[in-house]
Amino acid sequence: MFLQNLFSKSFWIEKFVYKANSEAVFCISRRLSYGLMAFIGALFLLSSLGFLFGASIHVAYFYVAFFIALACLVYRNPFYLVCVILFVCILGLSVLLALYLWDSSWDGRAYHQIGIEYLSNGWNPLYQKMQDLEALKPFLSHQIWVENYVKFSEIVASNFVLSFGDIEAGKALNYLFCAASFFYGVGVLGSLKFGVYKAVFLMILAVFSPVLFSQIHTYYVDGLLGCALVILFLNIIDLENKPNKAKYAIFVFVLVVASNIKLTGLAYVGVVGILYFLYRCFANKLAFGSSNGLSCNNGGGGGFKKWFPKEIFISGCIGVVLIVLSGANPYFTNISEKRSPFYPLLGKNKIDIITGNAPKIFEQLNTPEKLFVSLFSKTQNISYTSPNGPMWKMPFFRTKNESGFGDPDVRIGGFGYYFGGVVILSVIFLYRIRREFATPAGKKFGLLFLLIGATIAINPESWWARYAPQIWLLPVVIIGFSYFLRLEKSLIYLRWAMILFLVLNMYPAFKDGLKITQRHYTKDTKAVLKDMKKTCDGKWEIYFEPDWELSFLKKLQKYAIPYVRVDKNQYDTGGFARIPGRLGDGIYAKCSTGLKQNQPLPLWLKESQKKEKQ
Repeated sequence: MFLQNLFSKSFWIEKFVYKANSEAVFCISRRLSYGLMAFIGALFLLSSLGFLFGASIHVAYFYVAFFIALACLVYRNPFYLVCVILFVCILGLSVLLALYLWDSSWDGRAYHQIGIEYLSNGWNPLYQKMQDLEALKPFLSHQIWVENYVKFSEIVASNFVLSFGDIEAGKALNYLFCAASFFYGVGVLGSLKFGVYKAVFLMILAVFSPVLFSQIHTYYVDGLLGCALVILFLNIIDLENKPNKAKYAIFVFVLVVASNIKLTGLAYVGVVGILYFLYRCFANKLAFGSSNGLSCNNGGGGGFKKWFPKEIFISGCIGVVLIVLSGANPYFTNISEKRSPFYPLLGKNKIDIITGNAPKIFEQLNTPEKLFVSLFSKTQNISYTSPNGPMWKMPFFRTKNESGFGDPDVRIGGFGYYFGGVVILSVIFLYRIRREFATPAGKKFGLLFLLIGATIAINPESWWARYAPQIWLLPVVIIGFSYFLRLEKSLIYLRWAMILFLVLNMYPAFKDGLKITQRHYTKDTKAVLKDMKKTCDGKWEIYFEPDWELSFLKKLQKYAIPYVRVDKNQYDTGGFARIPGRLGDGIYAKCSTGLKQNQPLPLWLKESQKKEKQ
């Protein structure tokens, strides 16, 4: 009896301690996410609002944003010391990863880095054209994209580049934003009575999609948009659970940030914001009418103030004002030049960036058909000029001739080799639990489905995974909802199958993205730079075919390798070696004083000498 009582008491003590620790984990996660978002938001708003007053990005912004983040972490937080230590560690690790893993992507090296270089060197895009900066004219290229696209990622990244002196440092934003969405999600799920392990696991599934993994080491922005949408959808659930000022601040933050990541982000948050406002109006009016024995249509007079969602309306208005101010470039600069605010993608003289990148067969298909083909075809990077179109495959299997995820721009089957199978399992699971959506928890998750589905429906190019990263969230939401239900064994097995295939989708993207970035670009480029430094005493003459020379020239400066750029006429004199690259980079180099005779030549230089002799 004594032993039974002793074990019984120890069980409850252990349970209490576990519960206390769980609450601490959720509190730390939430406050840490607030600090990360405050840091990122402060960097963006200080910079973009500073443009309005004629200022350019200043290194002081980084330190101001850092102290704002610390204030968020410390204010009325019993775990402030843990939060501050974790914040500093995450920030430091993000910068180190960004510096260690170089961007190997086409878009990242072609125009994102150009924009970052200009912004970090004093360019004010609201009052200046890129060509106005004389010192940077050697790098002038891609003006149409740099000047006319929204610039959240470039602006925040420029603060890192200015602070750490390396063009790669700006990619720290990817890791920080990813961490912010992850920790915020863990905190939100904790408030919904999820256990720590389930909350962490669900957020790993939600945040780390194949789109994110294939882009996280580059300056591509679709993974950032995916993280912003994760925060937005979780924030709405959080507001439905128990609203407060901090949660409304997160709502404003994510509206502003997502709208400035890319144009589709503006469309997404617009639709989500309007639908959520209408939903809240209807739900409040229904609740008010029911509590007073009235119908939905009879709550007039003073009742309006009770059912009108004032906080959501005010937050939305603040968000719109900040979107307009922070997005003055490109929206107002385009209008001032008598163009569409969304130029060059919409309006007169718009540029079609889709047709040439889509399979030719897509000309004959509507939006749902294109999405269906993409989800159930082999993972491949097919464009308009590709000899073959999308090829069907058996779900749940990886077949031959499927592309890897080293390219951050995978088009057909971009959510992974097995995602078509996950879609099938999700449909079966939804059908089996359809009646559960009438429950209070079911209504919240049903709202999520409505909002995610609406953002997918408004995008005519949702077949392209990186243009609709929120598609990945649908099976994750189903899995999350299932933990509120008492499931039959068959449904438990079905849920585990969904989880298994989602994880199998994530791993190749993680592996390939890291492998290509670290081994096939960073490692190989470092080897080439070391070869150039030890085989030539003079300057290297550098000639480029495409317009992405900035990235490589920055690496030459980093390794203190003297160089001079030459034109086509000088290149035609011969003796140039093609520097190896993974994306067909047309970069050619020749030592102006001749190669050292006492140094063994690397393979790429030997091959060029053989061609010269021939």
